[in-house]
Amino acid sequence: MLDHSHIPETGHFLWIDKPGASFTIDVHVGKGGIASAAALAHRKAKTGKSFAINGTFFYAGRLLGDVLTLAGHLHLTSEPKARKRFGFAITLFDQPTIYERALLPEAPRELEASYRATYHAALGGLGRLLAGGKNVADAATLKDTSGQFFLDDAIRKTSRPALGIDKSGRLLVFVATEKETPAHKGMRPAEMADAMQARGVTDAVFLDGGGSTSLAVNGKVLVKGGNDSSIPCWVIGYG
Repeated sequence: MLDHSHIPETGHFLWIDKPGASFTIDVHVGKGGIASAAALAHRKAKTGKSFAINGTFFYAGRLLGDVLTLAGHLHLTSEPKARKRFGFAITLFDQPTIYERALLPEAPRELEASYRATYHAALGGLGRLLAGGKNVADAATLKDTSGQFFLDDAIRKTSRPALGIDKSGRLLVFVATEKETPAHKGMRPAEMADAMQARGVTDAVFLDGGGSTSLAVNGKVLVKGGNDSSIPCWVIGYG
């Protein structure tokens, strides 16, 4: 149901069978850090299997990506660049998917209706890493000349989480790490795409990274972000 492995100087790989069906995937909005998110996920786990990672981008506590939780809470960001991003969602048919924000309606009321009519849970990410089995990280990550923030995230080596799906519908949670040794500086999005592609992932998106990168597995914190307590959004899973 959840299989975890760690490769030194690369990161953590979590394979999840039947995400959304027999293994619940949700988005949690709330501060308290990775330990709090991990505890929440683990309390809900009937089999003792759970995980938590940091979620969408934020600034000064403000979410910069759309968020839909299983409980029905919907946050629509006012960040204009969010329309250029990609996201991860669990459909109403309990299938994981990567979606393109630009293909959804722009008007808030129509956008809300679209989210609720299509997804159980959804989370805005940033760049697409894989599409149809092809590495599209260099082409699809945002290189917005008016916003250096996006350019930096598209090219720099750092720690960051990503969510990917293989042909059978399994979910791969990949958390690229950094500073495991003095020379270890993390991975670029294109390198993450290569690592996920080599493991059979066909579609993937990366999330907020750098100092936000956090991971807990089965209630145990394995990666703690430097600004952990200020992170307002988490992806949690439990079975």
